Amino acid sequence: MKYVILKNTVGDREEFRRARDAHLKYLESLNDKKVLLLAGTFEDKSGGMLLVETDTLEQAISIARADPMVRAGVDRYLVRGWDQTFDLHAEPADDQPEDQLKLPMRHIDTGPIQLPPAAENFRVIEAEEHPRHDELLAQCFAPDQIAADAPARRDYLRRAGPSGLRKLLLLHYDVDEVAGQIEFAPPEASGLPIEGESLTVINCLWVTDAYNGLDGGRHLLAACGERAGTRSLATIGYNATLPWLSRRFFERQGFNLLDQVETGRYFGNTPIVAYLLWRPLVEGASPPTWDTSRLLEGVSFCPGYPWIFGRRLYWGQDFAYHGTLVREGLRRPETLALFPRLGRRRVGNWTLIKIGFPAAALERAVEVVQAALLKEPPYFANLYGGHDDRVVVVFPDRVFRMTPERATWSEAIRYGLDLGIPERELIFGPGNFEGSVPEA
Repeated sequence: MKYVILKNTVGDREEFRRARDAHLKYLESLNDKKVLLLAGTFEDKSGGMLLVETDTLEQAISIARADPMVRAGVDRYLVRGWDQTFDLHAEPADDQPEDQLKLPMRHIDTGPIQLPPAAENFRVIEAEEHPRHDELLAQCFAPDQIAADAPARRDYLRRAGPSGLRKLLLLHYDVDEVAGQIEFAPPEASGLPIEGESLTVINCLWVTDAYNGLDGGRHLLAACGERAGTRSLATIGYNATLPWLSRRFFERQGFNLLDQVETGRYFGNTPIVAYLLWRPLVEGASPPTWDTSRLLEGVSFCPGYPWIFGRRLYWGQDFAYHGTLVREGLRRPETLALFPRLGRRRVGNWTLIKIGFPAAALERAVEVVQAALLKEPPYFANLYGGHDDRVVVVFPDRVFRMTPERATWSEAIRYGLDLGIPERELIFGPGNFEGSVPEA
């Protein structure tokens, strides 16, 4: 399969020059391996394009990530599958006159999703019809997945409920127990960053393992399409690495792949890819768009979602940014649950917690941490990292952006002293977390 790697240059000229030689050697190595088919730079120097041939999308993404320009933060990339539909220089076939050459059109399924033959084994009801509807709306049909008092989930329900959020439950006739669920909403109430006209966005679709292989998921999709009353359905699926909303399942139900973005790594090696998937229910429906930057910052509608703000389930990778929070200095201790905790260190009466998060979530991390800090007595948080080696010090009422050089800390130190914080405690950057132990 051929893949196009589109690259957008975001680094400055000096960074570009430093990475250029390594980049050219990397292209030579790809050429030697017969992987690279084409490579070039856009005329306006805004980026470039590679055409590679690999067995899988994941291999193409690995090639893009290993490019020295990408590793140095000079280029960002997007990988798209590419089919050569015809050769402009090829001779027309004997039975196809030259003036009738046409591009093959990709078939797009439209119309209602048909119920499977096994549909008589199930029935679908609104969650509000179930005796435990409050619990099932706030949590999940598998209650151990979401705590009843999960603040992010409760906040989402307060906002989305009046705007059209719905949940359907799949019941099996034989035992009348909940076998699965589907949660969906219009774009303005969805938990996923998808936009479109006359569109229903599927937040979640899950059938319990006991009922796998009985077409329960297809039954829920058909019911969703019928009851939503919109022109199309959309969702975000994932590749096989992540057991969540499988892309392959939705494609089997007539969903079309519109776009993709890598969201992380599985144990540091295999890319985890998110796909924008769309199923028109009527002719002429308009395809949706999505905001990948918002997706990479994270979602908050479900604490069990693989990519909730600041946390990467199954992601065994180093994070672009790290930070130090004082557990005793948080008026909202539940904030710690929003981040992966990478280490812990006791200093006197304090517990220092080391956290990590992706570069795309820096500004959101600043916002969340600042809202969680105690003002009396005052505490601060220390965030650092990124390709620009940044230090961000967060006080309850001010934020300072500096470098690891102590000479740039003077204003932040002076502000901390004015709050009554001893100077010996005003240490920024990674230095105050040496000797930490992994967080349990």
